[in-house]
Amino acid sequence: MRTETIERKNFMVNRHKVQRLRELLGVKSESEAVRVAIDHALAAEQVAAALKGLQRRGTWVNAYERTPQRSSRKHTR
Repeated sequence: MRTETIERKNFMVNRHKVQRLRELLGVKSESEAVRVAIDHALAAEQVAAALKGLQRRGTWVNAYERTPQRSSRKHTR
């Protein structure tokens, strides 16, 4: 794994949103909150791309999809 290089950037952001993000993530600084949020967004994008790949290959199975249920009762007349 390569070493991360941290570089200073200037952004115009809503300070209340950054503060809320910092609190939600439980980090100490606003800079750390932004870095963690970027990492989360990039990870989510990788997951979405992997799921799309599975869907294209036809190997995606929706575990929550309803399937016809087999009756366990014997039908008698």
